[in-house]
Amino acid sequence: MDKSIEFTEQSIGTRLDDIQASLESFTYRLQYENLQWPTVLDNFALIAGQMSMLNNHLRNEKLPQLHNLILLPLTISQETDSNLQEITKNRIQTFDHEIVPDYLRTKPEPEVERDQKELAEKADMLSEGEKEKEVTDANVLIDDLIEIINNARTAWNIHDLFD
Repeated sequence: MDKSIEFTEQSIGTRLDDIQASLESFTYRLQYENLQWPTVLDNFALIAGQMSMLNNHLRNEKLPQLHNLILLPLTISQETDSNLQEITKNRIQTFDHEIVPDYLRTKPEPEVERDQKELAEKADMLSEGEKEKEVTDANVLIDDLIEIINNARTAWNIHDLFD
């Protein structure tokens, strides 16, 4: 079992590294280059594809059941940990009492949990007709957004032809 968990961790780590590299590259290009809209869409599609592949990989039945495992910190220290800095690429310097609850949280934060509960209660109070109307309104809005995006894409493509 340890070998399969180790292999899974490496596989997930590789996919996460790919996603991180794509995000960093895209962010850099957004900051320092003048990107055309089709290029932006291509980057979003790449990142969405990578996220989808990671999600499919995590749902794979051949993977060990990681959600049944418990993660416990071996040490909690106020001192800077160079190994932790290296592993997290300097995002986390110490693994202390302030960070542990956030990084090892298994439930949403209380405010988020409360908001989700309120939304669920509000949705339960709606009649079927009201729910259908909300879905229809959302679909109309989405269709309008798709039309706006497609028109912008067409305009960009026409603009690119004349440049």
